[in-house]
Amino acid sequence: MIKGILAADGLQILEMEVDLRRPSSPAIKARAAFVGPNGSTYGWTEGAGALWSPETLKALKQFTDSMERDMAKVHMVGVPTEASGTTGSRGSADEPQGLASHLKGNEAPPL
Repeated sequence: MIKGILAADGLQILEMEVDLRRPSSPAIKARAAFVGPNGSTYGWTEGAGALWSPETLKALKQFTDSMERDMAKVHMVGVPTEASGTTGSRGSADEPQGLASHLKGNEAPPL
């Protein structure tokens, strides 16, 4: 083995996998790159298990809540779309929703 000082001066999360089936203890795996001043990647490391701080778990909850609101804007009508609780609308109840909203004219199925 050769020893020396790593040229990387930063660590950047580039991938993550989250399993929220147990909300009280979500399974989080992250993959991070060791990055140098010029943007070069010098290696990878992985984090999983109990290393996540309460601050990270709180941020994850905020992130997933925001993602759910974003998806609800696309797939639902009359549900809260912002943390403030305001409701969004994708159009009237007579207009096609979901995938049908992308069809034109006679292609859209009756609701």
